Amino acid sequence: MASVISWSLPYASAQELRVSAPVLSVEPITAEAQPICDVAAPEYNAGLAAALRWDLRGRCREVKGPPVVTGYAVEYEWDGRRFTTVMPAPPKGDRLALRLRID
Repeated sequence: MASVISWSLPYASAQELRVSAPVLSVEPITAEAQPICDVAAPEYNAGLAAALRWDLRGRCREVKGPPVVTGYAVEYEWDGRRFTTVMPAPPKGDRLALRLRID
C-alpha cells in the first residue's frame, strides 16, 4: 500500500521537516474512577500500629460512574510502517502533523 505524504516545506528548517501522516485509528484510553479517601494512609515508616489503626474501608468510598477518558491512542502510518502515539485529545481530521528531526 502506497502512503500519501504531504510535505510542508515552507515550515521546514535545516534540521526539521514537517509532514502529515494518515491516521489509521483512534481509540480512547479509559481508567476507572479512583476511590475518594478522607484520611490519607500513614507514612511508610509509621509502624505496624499506625497501619493497623488506619482502616481503608472506613475512610475510603468507591466512586460510581462511567470510566474516565485519560487520553487517546492514535495509530498512524509513516514511511510504510505503523506507529502508535498517545495524545491528550483526538486528532483533528484524518491526518496527523509530524515533525521529523534530521540528523
